[in-house]
Amino acid sequence: MEPLVQTEATSFGPVYSPNGEWLAYAHVERPTWPGIGDLYIVPAAGGDSRRLHATFDRKPLPVGWSAEGDRIYYSDTFRTFERVGALPADGSPPIDLGPQNGVVSRVHLNHTRSHIGCVFEDLENPPEAYALVFGQAVSPE
Repeated sequence: MEPLVQTEATSFGPVYSPNGEWLAYAHVERPTWPGIGDLYIVPAAGGDSRRLHATFDRKPLPVGWSAEGDRIYYSDTFRTFERVGALPADGSPPIDLGPQNGVVSRVHLNHTRSHIGCVFEDLENPPEAYALVFGQAVSPE
C-alpha cells in the first residue's frame, strides 16, 4: 500500500469515481476549529491532487460521484441548514441541490447513482426518510 495523499493536515471521506480512475476526498488545510476545508480529486493511480471550487460553508462531506463521473455529490451547511450539492469535477462552481429549507442528515448515494437518500426535517415536520431528485425533496410515500 502507498498513500495517495501525504499531508500534515486532515484528509477524509474518500469516494471512487464510477470508472475507478479518480478519488474525491475532503481535506482540511489546517486541522483547527472550525475545520474549514474543500473537496479535492486525485488520480487513483497516484499523482497531484486538484482542489475543486469552494462550497458555501467550506465544510463539505463527500457522498459520491455522479453516474457520468462529472461531479461529486456532497453535504455541507448553508447558513443554518444542512444541504446537498454537486461539485463539477472540472472545477466549476457548486450546484445547490437543496432542499431549500430544512435540514438533511445521513446522506447516501444509491448504488446506481440516480438518487440521494437522506433524513429530512424542518420546523413543521419531524425527521423522515426522503429521496433527493434534482433538488426536490420527495417523500417515499
